[in-house]
Order: sequence, then C-alpha cells, then structure tokens
Amino acid sequence: MYPRGRRATLAAILRTILKDRPSTQKEIAEKVGVSRRYVTELLQPLIEKGAVFRTYAVDMTKLRRHFPELLEELGRHIHEDLEAHLRNVRPYFERMIDLTESQVELAIQAVERDPDLARKIVRMDEEVNRLDEEIRLYVRTLPTFQPSEEAGKTAALLLEISHCIERVGDYSCNIAEVADRIGTLSDLECWDDLKRAAERARSMISTAYDAFLSLSKDRVKEAADRVYRLEEDVHDLIVKVCDEAIREAEESPSRSRHLFAVSRVTKDIERIADKAVDIVDYTRELIEGRPRDLTPEQEVRETVPADTA
Repeated sequence: MYPRGRRATLAAILRTILKDRPSTQKEIAEKVGVSRRYVTELLQPLIEKGAVFRTYAVDMTKLRRHFPELLEELGRHIHEDLEAHLRNVRPYFERMIDLTESQVELAIQAVERDPDLARKIVRMDEEVNRLDEEIRLYVRTLPTFQPSEEAGKTAALLLEISHCIERVGDYSCNIAEVADRIGTLSDLECWDDLKRAAERARSMISTAYDAFLSLSKDRVKEAADRVYRLEEDVHDLIVKVCDEAIREAEESPSRSRHLFAVSRVTKDIERIADKAVDIVDYTRELIEGRPRDLTPEQEVRETVPADTA
C-alpha cells in the first residue's frame, strides 16, 4: 500500500495521477492525504522537465529519461495492484481451462468412437473464444493503470497464455472435424500409439494449466520438468505413428483416406503438446522472470522427413 499523509512519497502522488486522473492539485492532495503545497513542492521538478503536465498527466518517456529512480520506486508497488487485477480475470482463465481440457478429452473420444461429439466441441469453442476476448480486453488495461515496464511485460505474458489456451481449443476442433468428416480411426493399426500420444498431450495440458493457476514457483518447476519429459514421449510416439500409417497405407490403399487423416490428427496433437510447453515457459517467466527459449524445439524439428511429407 502506498504511504499516505506525511509519509507520502512522490511515487504515491504519481500513482494517484495515473490511476485516478485528477484534474486539480486539490484532488491529488485529498486522495494522498497531504496539503496542496506539499503536492506542488514534490511535483515541481517533474513539471519543469515536462514529465508531468499541469493538467496532471504523466509523460512516461520523460519520466523514464529524467527520473529513472522514481520510476523504479513506482514499479515496486505494482504487485498489490496486479494481484487485484489478476483476481478479477482469474475466473475467465479458469473457465477457459475447464472448457479446453474437456475439448481435448472429447476430441480423442470423437475420433475413437463417437464422431457426433464434434458439434459439441465446436459449440464449446465459441465460448472459449468469447472468454479469450474478455481476458484480452481486461488485460490490455493493465499498462494503462500501471504504466511501468513490469506491468507491460506481465500483461503481454498473460495475453500469450490466454492465446495458448484458446489455440488448444482450436486444435481440438480440428481433430473433431476429422471425426465429423471421415469417422473414427480406432480400427487402424496405428491407433493405439496415436491414442497414447493424445493422452500424453492431454496430460501435458492439464499439468501446464495447474502450474499457471497455482502461480507457485515450486509447482511450476515440477510441472515444467514433467511437461518437458512428456513432450519427448509425444514426439517419439508421433514419429512412430507416422511410420506405421505410411506402411499401412502401402498395404491397404483403400484405407488411404483414413490414414491421411492420421497425419492431420497427429499434427494437432503435437501442437497441443507445444502449447503446453509454451504455457509452462510463459508461466515461469511470469513468476520467476525466467526468459523463455525464443527458438523452441518444436519450431526447428520435423515430425516427418521432408521427402515423405
């Protein structure tokens, strides 16, 4: 909490200007609990440098250039406000997570035994997209109310995590579309390995979601280790599935349409696994300040050799 009264600092005054948009020094003084004269005294150096306008707006560029230590003090108080913002947006994340976990589970069931589930998965995705938009509209306001580099970075990471969750829903819809148009794949020889890959990707997503919602360093570290291990399993299984599908297509040309669908499903399973890795990495950066790898493995590897793709 920012100090008030005689203990009030210039950072507290700036925080009031940024959050409450006062139009007069009297408003500032009342909110901070100090005299107008004290407000004038503290703000004078910033006004002279053009970092604060007399209409009581803050020029963040000039504040950063001329008063870096003040900007740092302002940033130290950001967490109390961000925690409140995160509490407000958390229900949207929780609902998105519940929906997309169900979408992945139902997508596997759709291609295994019940193509009629496809329409339900698509309907669920409409709500996922709506929740993603709600999160984006809210999170984009964070740097406005807390205009510091830390707030901007936090907002960007939350937007990325929301995007990853939304994409999991999209990939589930892709799998459901295969079931709707082509039917089940469980009678193929490669199905058992395909289902194992899908279940591991589903486990990765569940683990990554739990880590994000916990916002606990210990749980995120454990989750990251598990997700990275499972990613290797998913990749190895998908390579095996693709080899099996190619062989089966050569032996049974009449089933080539279903076997071609396998390549579409495996690609979306791999993408779901990739999003689990992204969510863990973004969460670690959010909590630990640990930068993610800008060249992740999934962007440089090839599941199927180029000459057989």
